[in-house]
Amino acid sequence: MKKVTFQSSPAHLLSQMQFYQYIIGQANSIHGLGDTVLTDTELKQLVAVLIALSGDYNKVLLRVQKSLITDDIVKQDRVRDFSIAALRAAIKNAHYSTDAEVVRCSVALTILLNTYSDAAREDLDTESATIDKLVGELEGPTYKPMVDTIGIAPNVARLKTDNNTFKTLYAKRTSEEVAKDASDTRELRSKVNEQYMLLCDYVLLKARMKDEPQYNQSVQIINEARSRYNALMAQHQANLKKEKEKEKEKEKEKNDKPTKS
Repeated sequence: MKKVTFQSSPAHLLSQMQFYQYIIGQANSIHGLGDTVLTDTELKQLVAVLIALSGDYNKVLLRVQKSLITDDIVKQDRVRDFSIAALRAAIKNAHYSTDAEVVRCSVALTILLNTYSDAAREDLDTESATIDKLVGELEGPTYKPMVDTIGIAPNVARLKTDNNTFKTLYAKRTSEEVAKDASDTRELRSKVNEQYMLLCDYVLLKARMKDEPQYNQSVQIINEARSRYNALMAQHQANLKKEKEKEKEKEKEKNDKPTKS
């Protein structure tokens, strides 16, 4: 029996819409292997049931999502989209510098931004997490010196602030709306996750016993999805930790200030 393992699943950390996209992405990818590769009837059935359950779950989410898209949410989402555009324009402007180092940094930052080019087309939850990850990279040791070199730190700070404002507004609205459908959402998510775990257990067992493309490729699909979402959640958690540490520092500085007698 060959050794095959899965990466840990980030399902419990995902928001409702992220969870749906995480599950349906894997189910559709395995289904997309086609009948030539997928010859296992039981595997096909497991995938078909998961897709059907995910469809029911998505209907509830769409009902909630429709209630969430209020004017204030749309406006703030547009604000952060403008912030991304402003950041991109500032980096592009540095291309025209006569300083070779500025141009080099501008090119490197453009390549980085291009890896996040689909952010504005993602669902609102995932877009927020993606922007968090981008900001985290721009504030990290690799890209922060480049950001400083071309003088776009204010643009990065603007994007971070606008994204945080959106997240606060969206979270408040989400908690109000999800509460109305809490029972349906919780029950369906549980069913979807149960079916997903059943699929994973089956694929893992078969992949260990048989060296066949339908199982090997299914394992690869599941692990790639887990890796991608684990990275997204890790960055999100790191950003939250940073924010808390900054708040503690601010509070400490405030308390340490000498009071006027």
